[in-house]
Amino acid sequence: MAKKASFTLFVLLTYLLVSSCAGAFAESRVHVHFFVVPAVAKDGKNLSEELAKLRQELISLAGGYTELGPSRGGSTGPNGVVTAEDNYSFVVAAPKNITAELEKYIPEHFATEHPFVLVWEANSSLPAGS
Repeated sequence: MAKKASFTLFVLLTYLLVSSCAGAFAESRVHVHFFVVPAVAKDGKNLSEELAKLRQELISLAGGYTELGPSRGGSTGPNGVVTAEDNYSFVVAAPKNITAELEKYIPEHFATEHPFVLVWEANSSLPAGS
């Protein structure tokens, strides 16, 4: 009986050790932001320079970014006419929701009044900002 109790205690302690170690490598909760910026900088500014500033801002806000590159999107305007626009698409995982910061930054540097930003919570294999 003592051997069975010792073995049960050993299994329990091993389980607790393994599960606590697994927690150290658990997924991290992040806010994923997909957004586009127009392929036109505001007020005739240099697009390449504005994209470089945006990349630096994303590193400052979230620790990094993924630039998906040139894209094209369309929408129906108030008059019912579909318009298409050339854009640059980005994905950013951040430890917090940075939509407000993006909605402020993008119109200050790119030719849009209302930026398109999608955000959702997700699990990441790396901590946000790393």
